[in-house]
Amino acid sequence: MADALDQNDAASLYREDFAAWLDVQVAALREFADLDLDNLIEEVEAIRRADERSVQHHARVVVAQLLQLAHSTLGDPRRSWKSTADAHRDELEMRLTPTMREELESRLEEVYTRGREIAATVLETEGTDHGWLPRTCPYTHAEILEEGWFPSNIYGFDRFET
Repeated sequence: MADALDQNDAASLYREDFAAWLDVQVAALREFADLDLDNLIEEVEAIRRADERSVQHHARVVVAQLLQLAHSTLGDPRRSWKSTADAHRDELEMRLTPTMREELESRLEEVYTRGREIAATVLETEGTDHGWLPRTCPYTHAEILEEGWFPSNIYGFDRFET
């Protein structure tokens, strides 16, 4: 009976927090002597790292789009930037587990720094001074994830959107 409850707990964790489930499975796999543990553990850990990199990638792109929307001196391509930000937010929504959500929040400044570099490159190519980009993240974790939320443009270009 205890095994059935453990299986139910594991199945629930798998559905609700895949990242945490992977961590538990890696620890449990270390207990089996007949398995090719070194390679099996390496592969399971690789899945976990790939998921984490994917989440960070999508968050960086959202941050870059938000910065471009806020700091670009161009009226266009604002709609494209919004669309890209929301598409990456959708990807985040599909990938984020409670554990990965916490990890993303704890790495927000690192994610922001990399997203800022992306935005700076884009702004520089359009002739916008990227020196004005904030050094620390001006957005909350919730704002980065909130579909449809966008910062105001510091030059007022968003006032003309319909």
